[in-house]
Amino acid sequence: MASNAHDQYRERTTATLLGRSVAQALHTARQEWRYAGECGHSETDLSCELCGCAQVRYWFEIHNAVNGQRLKIGSECVQAWMQAAPGLDFERVKTDRARLEREVRVQVQGDLLKRAARIDPWLKRRRRDLQAALETHGTLTPKVREVISKVLSANANAGAGASAEAGPDAAT
Repeated sequence: MASNAHDQYRERTTATLLGRSVAQALHTARQEWRYAGECGHSETDLSCELCGCAQVRYWFEIHNAVNGQRLKIGSECVQAWMQAAPGLDFERVKTDRARLEREVRVQVQGDLLKRAARIDPWLKRRRRDLQAALETHGTLTPKVREVISKVLSANANAGAGASAEAGPDAAT
């Protein structure tokens, strides 16, 4: 019986990996698995098929080169298994995770910008340029994020009718 959370995690992941592998020795079974670049982010409750964690935000699909089995696993499991699984290209996973994080950040900030531009005339006038900068740089400047936050917060506090200008000049 596992004595702590780390031991329980190791037991679960080992049992899953061996159950989906041809080899029955962990070291050999790990060598069967490959990462071919299939990954994504989940906006719903996606569970890691390796450890069972129910709150996976970034997932990576690994496949067994011997028997064709596939597993969608979370980014924490992919990192934990990288050291001992030669077929799982750690640099590719890191690059793909950074890309996924950037995509999510651009999506979230773009959605907030769109909402705030409906309320604030300063943001409305500059939305196209701000969106282009967001897509180019992967993030908005801290000042613009602060303005968006203030606009949305003021609107939430004042009700749907608030439309006071909150551009950088008004924020200081």
